[in-house]
Amino acid sequence: MRLFARFRKDQRGIVAPTVAIVFVALAGFVGLALDYGRATALQTEMQRFADAVVIQAARTLTTTGDASKAETAAAAHLNGLLTANNHSVAGDASNAGPANGAIEATISVGGSSGVVTAVLKTKSAAPFMSFFGRDGVDIDVTSEARTSTKVLDIALMVDTTGSMGWSDNTVPGSQGGDGTRMGAMRVAAKDLLSILMPAGDNPNIRMSVVPFSEHVHLDRKFMARVTGKPETRTETYQERVTRTTRERVCRREKQRTGWRGYCQRYWYNKPSCYRTRERCSNENVTRTTLETRTRTLYLKTCLSERTGSITSTDDAPTTGFPDPGYTTNASEACALPAAPIQPLTNSKTTLDAKISSLTDPSGGTAGHLGTAWSWYTISPNFASVWEASQRPLDYADGRAMKAVVLMTDGDYTLHHGDRYCNGRDPCSRARQDARALCTAMKAEDKNVMVFAVGFGLVNSDRPQPHPSTLPEGDARRVLYDCAGEGRYFFPYDGNALRQAFRDIGTALAAAQGQVTLTN
Repeated sequence: MRLFARFRKDQRGIVAPTVAIVFVALAGFVGLALDYGRATALQTEMQRFADAVVIQAARTLTTTGDASKAETAAAAHLNGLLTANNHSVAGDASNAGPANGAIEATISVGGSSGVVTAVLKTKSAAPFMSFFGRDGVDIDVTSEARTSTKVLDIALMVDTTGSMGWSDNTVPGSQGGDGTRMGAMRVAAKDLLSILMPAGDNPNIRMSVVPFSEHVHLDRKFMARVTGKPETRTETYQERVTRTTRERVCRREKQRTGWRGYCQRYWYNKPSCYRTRERCSNENVTRTTLETRTRTLYLKTCLSERTGSITSTDDAPTTGFPDPGYTTNASEACALPAAPIQPLTNSKTTLDAKISSLTDPSGGTAGHLGTAWSWYTISPNFASVWEASQRPLDYADGRAMKAVVLMTDGDYTLHHGDRYCNGRDPCSRARQDARALCTAMKAEDKNVMVFAVGFGLVNSDRPQPHPSTLPEGDARRVLYDCAGEGRYFFPYDGNALRQAFRDIGTALAAAQGQVTLTN
């Protein structure tokens, strides 16, 4: 018994140190786990920061094309994230004493390559490891994003016909409205522009603006390239000219030679009673003559539809366009509409000014003409018409992305090749041509995205029948057939029109795929 008690005493002496050793080991494992857990959480947070920074930089690079602006935007975004999460950038005295150590950031933007890289480094606090001479856990994260190489060529067709002057008071003057449909359209078009070009000129997005009513209007230099005719020509003609001049005129007249009674009575009839003499004086003399002259004639700038078998194609503009004729008026402009087509440009200022200039609605609706020229402005087959910077990319170019937005507020009513299409009543020929053009531009080898906006074709936001169930002659059916499922809009007032244009802008930006994380 005494022996057993001694054994128990010896056992207690052995267990106590063992327990102490185990406790110390467990405490060490817990300490290490806490240090590394803290480091892992910080690393995850820093990776999130790095991803957000490169996305911000890539978006700025996409919309501005300026690498320095992209770096500035990225640095500002990072500072905001760090401040909000109780971190600081290394070397920033204003944020001294951060909770988890200062963060060193290196951001590089490749303007030509479109690659943006962010490297974030810091040291996570490690209290337990400090007992072993370690001052923390080094954390190093990298994120990379690539901007889209797609170039969006988009044509915006805008209706400038008489009905666009009808009342619409839903967009207030403080927002740019003027109480008309035309005013609401201008505001909506600028909404679209702001979504696609939020930071100003965008090297990866170019837009054309195609106003239409009874005709489309081209600048004279473009008209000459389309028709193959010179901008001006000289004409010789004859003109009847009447002139009055001050001249010395001499006349022969009779003068009496005597006052005898006989001659006084008969002197005009008796040669012996008078003599002839010449008298000269300065007088106004008027003469009318035919004179040969020359004058300069100017190519007219109004275009009607293409004719023949290529009506619904974008074949190069060598045939099919009617001769517009010439005028003696150098400032002659297409009266309907007054605004000429704006070819592709990435200048937001230019596009904004063009949209602002659309203020005088008038005329009938040749919607097929607007549809055709919207396509022509983004078609590489019409590259010879435009200036170098305005020429569309080839369909086969891997960078190319093409779209048209067809905006109208009513039935197509006018076709120059159909005498029954007088601009007042619905026109079957204009509808047929518009559908054929849309089908052709959406073909696989062209791959143009078509969006259609029928403004005021419904009078409320209540559910409407699906446009595919509507008769062929309904304007909504025409636009649906042009755009296809998911790309048609029937806004009933100015505010709904603005939302439609915003939705189109968002869809195009998403389709362009502006930024992709590559890490």
